[in-house]
Amino acid sequence: MGPLRSVVDGLLGMFYVRNVTASFRPPLEPIPNYIEQSLPYFMVLVVLEALVLRVRGGGWRITDATGSVTQGLAQEVLRYTLRGCEGWAYVYVWRHWRCFDVPWDSPASFWLTMLGVDFGYYWFHRASHEVNLVWASHQVHHSSEFYNLSTALRQSMVQQYLSWGVYLPLALLGVAPSMFFTHAQFNLVYQFWIHTELVKSVGPLEHVLNTPSHHRVHHGSNVKYLDKNYAGVLIVWDRLFGTFCWEEETPTYGLVHNIESYDMWTIQLAHFRWIASDVREQVGWKNKLKRLLYGPGWVPGTGRLGDASTFPDPDPKRARFDTAMPGWLQVYTAVHFIVTLVPAVNFAQNHLLYPVLTSLLYSVQLLYGLTCLGWLLDGARLAPLAELLRCCLCLVSLSYIAWLPAFALTVARAIFTVSLLVCISLGWGDITTSVKMVKAKME
Repeated sequence: MGPLRSVVDGLLGMFYVRNVTASFRPPLEPIPNYIEQSLPYFMVLVVLEALVLRVRGGGWRITDATGSVTQGLAQEVLRYTLRGCEGWAYVYVWRHWRCFDVPWDSPASFWLTMLGVDFGYYWFHRASHEVNLVWASHQVHHSSEFYNLSTALRQSMVQQYLSWGVYLPLALLGVAPSMFFTHAQFNLVYQFWIHTELVKSVGPLEHVLNTPSHHRVHHGSNVKYLDKNYAGVLIVWDRLFGTFCWEEETPTYGLVHNIESYDMWTIQLAHFRWIASDVREQVGWKNKLKRLLYGPGWVPGTGRLGDASTFPDPDPKRARFDTAMPGWLQVYTAVHFIVTLVPAVNFAQNHLLYPVLTSLLYSVQLLYGLTCLGWLLDGARLAPLAELLRCCLCLVSLSYIAWLPAFALTVARAIFTVSLLVCISLGWGDITTSVKMVKAKME
């Protein structure tokens, strides 16, 4: 396959336009990692969309996009470090308890599995909004107050390890693991392009497919939009089960109660912490259990999902959270974000070529680097010392990195050496005072 054909196939794959027979694999044969193959396309499209939005005058901020991509990289770190352990249950059930042998090399099986996976995704996605403990992981994806392609990358590190149970009926029916895991990835890749405000409508396809318009509704914190449009690929599930809503007024994006931070761990864990605190305050074990298993809007005396009439409707002109950073620190953060991103994407695509220990060490270093970026954006008290240590660690580890070209290693060494000198000479004592929390009005 030539380079141009490969690029075209990669772009078409984002819309679930796939070469069906080329995706066939024997049941237990490893399949390509389509998500990691798509990462370069994701990044290029994020940049192109950002340029368009900036020219138009709104809808995108580098700080928010950095926070979103940081969450996506953190998810990938856990995915390739644990090497697919969430799929073990599916393989076990298929091996020992399957009722039939669904052909793994049949176009009919391909499309039926597509429907089965999308149906399972609808129900898990619905549960992730209607079960508080699962919402604690999924709220990461909804925590951006913007809606653009970078938002698609804002993912929970743990949600993928909660969803495996809904797909076990496919294993019982005999759907081959290779076909299931293929469609699980196709389904997620499709959902990237629907995170944009640039596409207003796709015409008659709005009645069948999940589209940017339908998914904008899903990301709205407006009361009328809450708990609507859970679809992955096909919006027909929402129509069948009463959770569909057309886009009318422009959604106000984000959470009902927003997380005002760019710190990766704050975004990932904020709702878990809130649940832990609120469970202790509930009276009686039944209420404690309901706090975990009922909707996030539940309070004693209301139904399973709470009383929507008491939910606050957001002001469409409400201010969006951001931090004001001095120009030199904006440049510094942007440079180090790129220096972190490029090798991280490369490693994600090739991690199986390296020993487990190498993957583990790189993963720990990457998570530490992503943590430092969030602290810099927030102006956290520990940011200066953490960044100084990160630069030292990166300079040392560059001597052991074999997958980067010599030129890239030279550039990276130069960047970290200069950064280290900047850290030492400036003392970075003014970071926590120069980075201010601000709220900019909606564009």
